[in-house]
Amino acid sequence: MLYQREKGTILNKRELVDQVSYLSRENKTTVNLILNTFFKVAMETLKDDNLKITGFGTFYIQEQKERLVKIPSRETYTKIPIRKVVKFKAGKQFKEQINSKE
Repeated sequence: MLYQREKGTILNKRELVDQVSYLSRENKTTVNLILNTFFKVAMETLKDDNLKITGFGTFYIQEQKERLVKIPSRETYTKIPIRKVVKFKAGKQFKEQINSKE
C-alpha cells in the first residue's frame, strides 16, 4: 500500500522515488538511478518509435499542424509553427484501475 498523500496534489519525482523505494524495499539511490535510466531510454525511444508498456499504456509522438492563435490583449494573431508533442493512450488495465470504486 502506498503511504498517504493529500488528494489532488501532484506527485513529484522525489515523492515517486520515495514511494517506489518504500514498496520495493530498495534504497532511494538505486531507485533514482533506475528511474533516470527509464526516462532516458523512454526519451530516446520516442525520437523514432512508440513506447508501449503492457498493462499501463502507450506513449507516442504526434505532430501538431501550424496554426493561428489570437492574442486577446493585442487583438492580433500569431502563427504557431508545426511542432511535435508527446501523447499518452492509457491501456485497458490502467483504465480499469482508475475507474475502479476502491
